[in-house]
Amino acid sequence: MWRWRYTLIVRSFMLLLIARICVPVTERFGVLVAIAVAAVMIAAMCGALGLAMSRQKVGQVTIVNYLAPIVMPWGYRIGRGKIGFYIGESWLRWMLMASGMIVLAARHFNAYVAFHSGVIASVILFLSWIVVGEGALRLITNIATRANDNPLPPGTFPPILGMIGLVLASVGLTLWGSTAGQFYFAMLLTVGPVAVICGGYGLMLLVFLTFGRNMRWN
Repeated sequence: MWRWRYTLIVRSFMLLLIARICVPVTERFGVLVAIAVAAVMIAAMCGALGLAMSRQKVGQVTIVNYLAPIVMPWGYRIGRGKIGFYIGESWLRWMLMASGMIVLAARHFNAYVAFHSGVIASVILFLSWIVVGEGALRLITNIATRANDNPLPPGTFPPILGMIGLVLASVGLTLWGSTAGQFYFAMLLTVGPVAVICGGYGLMLLVFLTFGRNMRWN
């Protein structure tokens, strides 16, 4: 339980740090400059930490060991000990999340947008992008790290393409849509599936906790 709390805290800290830098840049210079700044900043952080890891002696515990899971929490499954994969996948994932923040900030600061969403709605939308995107990336990682050469089962790629398509469509509507209807439809594309899945899972747990004591689950 503590591990999940720790993960939530440190990744929230990273997201707040990225937002603190990227949101003001988006307001002043626009989307493209903000994305470029985020790319350079995250690359510098991951690259510096990766270099420090490669130069660290085996068995030595330093501050690098505590910073690595915060700045580069991904790439271990695909990399299998190669630091370059840690840097690359962590950079990609942080960049995707930074780009989502920048898109929401660009909409908020766009004077030509007829409808400006509230903070809560924007946070919910952003979190739904993370959840759906994480699902797609997790499936891609599972495929990339398969332990056998058997053919992939039918229907492997449609769910991945579907999740990626939902996120891209939602991001596009958020960035270029100007009305309330377009924004809420963008929310529906990603918040809807997350709510249905999480609601179904929660209902299943409720049934198990309520009736599971007196029933045998095979």
